[in-house]
Amino acid sequence: SDLHNPIDPLEGLAPCCKMGVLAPCEDQTHVVSWNAAGFARTHDLIRDHYGSLSAYLKRHEAAIFCVQETKIKAAALQNAAESRKLGAVLDGYQSFWAFNELKGAQSNVNGVATWIRDDLVQISGARATQQVLGDKDLDREGRCLLVDLGGLVVFNVYAPYVPGLERDLRDTTEKSNHTVEVSAKKLRFLELLHKRAQAMRQLGKRVIICGDLNLTWRPADTKAHRRCVKVLDGCLAGRADWALQGKKDASWMRVGEALKLFRTEVTVEVEKAKMLVASLVDDDGLRVPRSGLATGAGCLVAPGRVLVGVKVARSEDACDSKAADAEDKSGVDSAVAGCTRDAALKALAGAGGGCEVVLNFQIPFAELAETGQAPHMVNEEVGVKLLKSWISSSGDYVDTFAKCHGEAVDRFTYWFQQSNSRYLNTGSRLDYILSDKELQLVSTATAELAGSSTDQAAHTAQAAWNAATNYGLWHGSHHQVQKGIMGDGQGGLSLQQDDMKLNDSQFRTPHTGILYTPPKYSDHAAVTACFLGIAGSEKRDLTVSQEETRRSTPWVAQASIARFFGVGTKTGATPSAAKSDSNPGAAKKQRAR
Repeated sequence: SDLHNPIDPLEGLAPCCKMGVLAPCEDQTHVVSWNAAGFARTHDLIRDHYGSLSAYLKRHEAAIFCVQETKIKAAALQNAAESRKLGAVLDGYQSFWAFNELKGAQSNVNGVATWIRDDLVQISGARATQQVLGDKDLDREGRCLLVDLGGLVVFNVYAPYVPGLERDLRDTTEKSNHTVEVSAKKLRFLELLHKRAQAMRQLGKRVIICGDLNLTWRPADTKAHRRCVKVLDGCLAGRADWALQGKKDASWMRVGEALKLFRTEVTVEVEKAKMLVASLVDDDGLRVPRSGLATGAGCLVAPGRVLVGVKVARSEDACDSKAADAEDKSGVDSAVAGCTRDAALKALAGAGGGCEVVLNFQIPFAELAETGQAPHMVNEEVGVKLLKSWISSSGDYVDTFAKCHGEAVDRFTYWFQQSNSRYLNTGSRLDYILSDKELQLVSTATAELAGSSTDQAAHTAQAAWNAATNYGLWHGSHHQVQKGIMGDGQGGLSLQQDDMKLNDSQFRTPHTGILYTPPKYSDHAAVTACFLGIAGSEKRDLTVSQEETRRSTPWVAQASIARFFGVGTKTGATPSAAKSDSNPGAAKKQRAR
């Protein structure tokens, strides 16, 4: 089955006769999904900058807005007035929420919320539930919300995070009990999510799954030097020319770590260095020939290594390519093929006869990066393969970003904020909009993604850095970069928080891709997708009860209780009816009657 057999990462992008990829047009539904990492704080910034969440969503032309990690409890939304302050009661939209019902230290995390524009609600109505997975323990964590719009069902998902990756990279012989436990929990979460989504499809409904899956399924979904390579038969990636000592089979290591491990430094006199450079083969850089490179004193540089540095002792004239795991200010990997012959000989030309020369060789970075796999393969291999089975050619879903932008590199949605990683664009693509293949996805040309310039095409790493940093205008604190700490707790952006020229750079024409929201708003960027045919769909029956929906809209439930005792508007309120209840003036008039 797809779960146990390897899957070509491009297989999920194969054309499907039932799915249309269409050019942009006016008759489309724009879906936005975003891990806000604490919605109250994000909402405060949005309100301060744009007046209201409603104005913000209208500017993005969002018809469906899914937020993860709201970290808001049901107790905070018990009346319309308080709910309006948090954006739950909103002009032009109806919102539905899933709450974390756990107690103690775990009670202040998780939570998801979905906003649906009124015109979509008016087709068949809208019902919602957080009882999605059929597992009481999982459902009460508030990680998943189902919104039924009749012909369309939207799943808003915040999948569990599995810790222990760095530990497992150091020692894969035995995973911690906690890692094993959370991995099993996450796998069950994904399996039950898929089961419920398939049940909706069997009822004739179309399905969209939005959210933070806490998974990378393609090598391209993480920075090249942070991909992981497996040790097989004592060799890295099973290649005999990459033999290792002291590494156990089935262990993993980062590409950047492996690059350092395979770096060979040779110190010789200048004339010997010239002879060695002359013996190298021009093949994507200066490579060691198949017979190897004898440097003297019994030292042999392995075949296939490339020359990446030439440095003459006590001389400033050097050809020294940066180590491939280093990054320049643009965050683009210095994926050196190696020194050119001319550059190497130039570095040696002015050296005196008695000078010593240091020659640096390493595995070709591009070859090593190509063998790297998504980091989540280390301790979540079954989960990754499960996700890939959903979006394979035999699956029922499409990864909308990968479908439209399969050639784009370094397009990430999450960056570790405490190390200022966004400003180097060292991140991961954890956030997805997966769509039913029966839906008509509106294609966006990769050339239209943010970050392109006259000399950098949008699919390049440089363009991705441009987009993540707004061409270098977003920046972290230099103090934090040096000290590795958070000076103000917010990524060094206090001075940039209210720069509206920078903040406004997030707004783009509705498209399928990534919205590069301001770093101060969240450590995630939003993902987007556009579809045709949703707004004009026929009226269909709803599968979720009113009782379940009231749990997802507690301010409406409280309004219903008030009406039972003769206070408020007439019976049968919906989330939209609660909007009028939130008007303090109207409430005073009703109480005066």
